[in-house]
Amino acid sequence: MARRGLKDLGGFGQACIVLVLCLAGVAVGLFVWGDDDGGGSGSGSASASASATVPPDGASVGGGSGVPVPDPTVTEGLELPVEVTAPQPAYFNGDDAKLKAALPPAPGSDATVTAKVLHELQEDTLRLAGVPGRMTASCNGGQVPNKAGESTGCTIVYEGVEVTWAVVIQSVGFGSVSYQTLQPETGVLVDTGVQGAFWVMYHDKSDELRCDVMPHVSVTRLDRYSGFECQYLDRTRTPARWVNVPVVLRQFGVRFS
Repeated sequence: MARRGLKDLGGFGQACIVLVLCLAGVAVGLFVWGDDDGGGSGSGSASASASATVPPDGASVGGGSGVPVPDPTVTEGLELPVEVTAPQPAYFNGDDAKLKAALPPAPGSDATVTAKVLHELQEDTLRLAGVPGRMTASCNGGQVPNKAGESTGCTIVYEGVEVTWAVVIQSVGFGSVSYQTLQPETGVLVDTGVQGAFWVMYHDKSDELRCDVMPHVSVTRLDRYSGFECQYLDRTRTPARWVNVPVVLRQFGVRFS
């Protein structure tokens, strides 16, 4: 019946019907495709938007590289307990006038060789300590030998810690004695002297300095690792890193190596 009806319409009528059906199909397609691509409410576009704005864990917001953003509050290493936030006023810092002011009065020109030697050894002991302290001084047998080639030990007691120096007589003659003092095996290590030296040597490198808890005064071998450390915070790295340096007592005071 439908086939006979189309034949009855003739060629022009059939063409009109085909055109109407095609236009209707195009309209339906535009409606469906426009809803998907226009992103008004389609689920596909909502999913794409979410994935663009929510970065993966640890990634930088804004997409891009997805490289982890370091936390500026995180540091590598463990911090030591004692903060060093300012200079130590008592620290000599190579100031000979300040050091000599902490010594007993210098012996006169007519003083005995023993008195001169002991005064010199107290000065040398203060250089080790780096800060003033109570001292007593004595030599074995009560005095320095008065004969070339002989030697003796003289002991400086700094705040209860003994530092023994060997004194070698080189020559004697015409009312004068030439002698040499040898570096002791052990010296006196003072916590405020260590902190004072560390501030001077490292405060330009870092704004955060720390040291181990130390006895106020202790004995340590010269030119050896003392068993104590100080540290500075290296901010040139990300994350920042605590850098530890060993405390070493040298003949002229505390050093860090």
